[in-house]
Parts: sequence; C-alpha cells; structure tokens
Amino acid sequence: MKKILLIEADLALQDYLVLRLSSKQVRVLTTASERAGLKLARAEQPDLIICGLNLPQLNGLNVLKAIRTDPTLKDLAFLLLSHRSSRTFFDRAESLRATGYIEKTQLWKQLPQQVSACLA
Repeated sequence: MKKILLIEADLALQDYLVLRLSSKQVRVLTTASERAGLKLARAEQPDLIICGLNLPQLNGLNVLKAIRTDPTLKDLAFLLLSHRSSRTFFDRAESLRATGYIEKTQLWKQLPQQVSACLA
C-alpha cells in the first residue's frame, strides 16, 4: 500500500483531498502542522508528501528544505500546493528539488496526474 502524507492548514481542503486520494491502494496521513508533518514523515516514510505553502509556523518551502536535508527523507516525492504563481516562487521550489507544484486554482485538473506520476 502506498502512503501519502498531506500537510495542509486548510482543514476543508485537507478533508476534500483525503476523499480524492484515499483508496484500497493509497493510505493518506494528514496534519495541519508542519512540525507534526516532519515527525510523521520520519516515522511513516511516505511515498509522497503533499504540502501547502501557507502553514502556521514554517511555510511549505521550509518544510521542503527540511525534507531535502534529512538523509532519510531527501529522496521522497514532494508536491507543493499554493495560490502563488510567481516565477520567483517556482524557481525557489525548483531549486529545493520539489517534485512538482500545483496552483490551488488548478488543483482539480493537476492533482490526479501529478499524484499518479509520483506514485508510479
């Protein structure tokens, strides 16, 4: 069974994504806290992390940076979710080796394709 860790502060969006992503082949772990997310990532070693950019303490880029500097997590697939669409943000995410980036306005179109590619 594949595991996805979802770190998202918007609980309504989190609930929706759990419904969209959960299946017999995929278990979705959730948290709204970036610190709890890092702990869960270390404990569960998910196949994919989907992380919102706007989180209460660290932003999603800082979570990605922490993942990429942890030897046990550095190769995990990591998708960022955000309302931002600036080139600066894309460049920063790319420099930190984000596997992908989904604008929340395009979530419904891009999510299935990107998740499938990450879990393949």
